[in-house]
Amino acid sequence: MVKVLGVGNILMKDEGFGVRFVERYKEEIESLFSDKVEVVDGGTQTLPLLHYIENASHLFIIDVVKKSRDDQDPGDIVFFTKDEIMSSLKSRIKITSHSGGIHELLATAEFESTIPDEIELIGIIPEDMSKGLEISETLKNKMQALRDVLIGKLKEVIQ
Repeated sequence: MVKVLGVGNILMKDEGFGVRFVERYKEEIESLFSDKVEVVDGGTQTLPLLHYIENASHLFIIDVVKKSRDDQDPGDIVFFTKDEIMSSLKSRIKITSHSGGIHELLATAEFESTIPDEIELIGIIPEDMSKGLEISETLKNKMQALRDVLIGKLKEVIQ
């Protein structure tokens, strides 16, 4: 089964993007792909999600990511492969604001030999990481675009 994991802290505006994304699109995505895709709100959890990812053929993580180049702007959608994510784990470079949690989860899954074969982080550059419950207008306006990207990737994987 393909899994989609939205993560983030909804108390910190754009940091909650992954969770807000899942809240908005969970039903639609799961109904489009019936029993082939499961969408989960991972919040700020880490190891409790281990059981969720261990049987996944593919794992898509939706999260905000740190700007890594000068030409990136808030709202830009970026992608990281499993190799890039695992490499950042080893080098201790944080991709997301809570990479420790994601890295801890994936490192444990790798240690237990239950890590999905295919992992992709679909990230978005945040605009406002201050305290608050609403994501910025910039990121709200990119939700549909990220949804379209994810659905395209899910169609490729599930064919």
